[in-house]
Amino acid sequence: MFFLSNLLRIFIAENLNWRVHLARRKYHELVVLYKRKKSYERNKAKIYYNLSKPFGKIAYREKKQYLIAIKELKSIVKLYPKFGIAHFGLALSYGLLDMHEQEVLFYKNAFNISPELKNLLPMKQIKIIK
Repeated sequence: MFFLSNLLRIFIAENLNWRVHLARRKYHELVVLYKRKKSYERNKAKIYYNLSKPFGKIAYREKKQYLIAIKELKSIVKLYPKFGIAHFGLALSYGLLDMHEQEVLFYKNAFNISPELKNLLPMKQIKIIK
């Protein structure tokens, strides 16, 4: 299971900027991957492009766009359930909307699929108990 301490919950609730910062980093990484792949791997390029759109909404738009990003990311998760980055984007979106239980659930999913995503979080104290 995935547990957060009360102190960590307060840290998460009060520091929204780190989520936006992570979304911006991932958005720019996805755009670069799209540009690299678009000429010779069109299918992969399309996936990166589709992933970059909701991350752009999380990173550069206002709160009402987060719900649209969630809808887009959920459709990506349906098509590609093993894309940890899509689960990670959902976690960021839910966190920005103060829906922390869903946020934790999607972080857990993301970390189970792609453990390297744990390194992106600013707090390393988050523990996953299996």
